[in-house]
Amino acid sequence: MATLYPIGLTLPIQNGAGGFFNQTIYTLEQVKTNISNLLNTKKGERRMQPTFGHSLNSFVFDPNDATLPQRVKQSLTTDINFWVPVATIDNIDIKVLKKEDVDIYRLYINLTISVNNDQTSIEMFLENN
Repeated sequence: MATLYPIGLTLPIQNGAGGFFNQTIYTLEQVKTNISNLLNTKKGERRMQPTFGHSLNSFVFDPNDATLPQRVKQSLTTDINFWVPVATIDNIDIKVLKKEDVDIYRLYINLTISVNNDQTSIEMFLENN
């Protein structure tokens, strides 16, 4: 049996076995963590890498018109392709849910990892409250 070696950290950072941080062993798991990190980081938030991240929050207060889903998809695709080039995006589905007077933007991102053709999905929620 082959020995598996860690390739990255899981997020959120937590203690793992043996006193180290939890680590990922599989490429698919690490790419999913990398994309979650990208989408949960605002552009300009990281020092020394001001272009890392995404501006999802800038869409929260945009009018909910017919062009909103396409603009969000284009922005997501551009950022993921630049920062996580190993991931190929198959589908991005955006749904707007009503919760009283608040629009909740629900993003579903289905992607294929080109390293081993495994598939995974990431679900993200935005609220403008």
